Amino acid sequence: MAGLPLPVWLTPVSRAREYQDEKGRFCFDVDVGLPGIGRLVHYQGWLSQVSEGGK
Repeated sequence: MAGLPLPVWLTPVSRAREYQDEKGRFCFDVDVGLPGIGRLVHYQGWLSQVSEGGK
């Protein structure tokens, strides 16, 4: 940010969880927020491998 350090109280806090589900998919759950303000963004989802040929 233009070379200016952020005060600690403005430093975002993130919590992330990654795991593999019963179908073998790579799953993630990410939560980002600011202390005293709360959640800024929360996203979750999964990825699965695509075989060669795109099917």
